[in-house]
Amino acid sequence: MRLALKHARDNVRRRVLATEVMDKYRKIIEQMEPRIRQIFDEEYSEKQVRGGAASAEDGVAPAELRQRKTDRASCIAAAAS
Repeated sequence: MRLALKHARDNVRRRVLATEVMDKYRKIIEQMEPRIRQIFDEEYSEKQVRGGAASAEDGVAPAELRQRKTDRASCIAAAAS
């Protein structure tokens, strides 16, 4: 963090958030997490339905699509903690 502040082009402002505010939004995110996971699963299924033609056009192999799905899930988990 210090390195980022030291090399920032503009002034960087730091704010301290109350724990109550953090807890409030953490609960909101935790409530949203199952729906977000469901949406990711639906998107993945839609990509699978489109099949190899779509992935060939995009230059993305199906294994890479699965990896992206797990990356998104790990991002959600990290944001919730």
